[in-house]
Amino acid sequence: VSLQDDRTGQYYRAAQAGIDERWEEVRNVRLPPDHFERNFAPEFLISRSYFINHRYYESTRSEFDIVTMGNRAHKEGDWHPLDMLLIPLTTRDDKLIGVISVDEPEDGKVPTLEGIQAIEVFANQAVTAIENAKSYQRVRELSIQDGLTGVFNHRHFQQMLLKEVQRARRSSGRR
Repeated sequence: VSLQDDRTGQYYRAAQAGIDERWEEVRNVRLPPDHFERNFAPEFLISRSYFINHRYYESTRSEFDIVTMGNRAHKEGDWHPLDMLLIPLTTRDDKLIGVISVDEPEDGKVPTLEGIQAIEVFANQAVTAIENAKSYQRVRELSIQDGLTGVFNHRHFQQMLLKEVQRARRSSGRR
């Protein structure tokens, strides 16, 4: 799952399944704003997702793509290491907030329409969870700082001051 940074427009990898051994390498790569959108072409559209066949993708790879080729034989219907399935994470007002990218399904097969639609149901739930988390974070920020100036409010200042006084007492051995 890659989410778009609201400030820079770049994508960062927020979660994964199945690439544990490469996660640290993949997680730290920031992707340009058009990294996924350039593949959102009508010819790749299946349901509300985009399947990019390796025949097209081989000719358009970029420096940001991390791909392990492998040496296995490829049959029609099998997932090729350069195939890609992109499921956009869009809000109700069609704002793109992220993308689920399927790089190599566990069964090694190209997903069926029903499989893609099942992932899209999951994607809709993920969008709701992401929007809720962002709203919670924003409310939390507004509870400690002024929305207009960004300056911390008096209550937050008092709480932080109390924590620092307690920490200083512990470190000096006094109670």
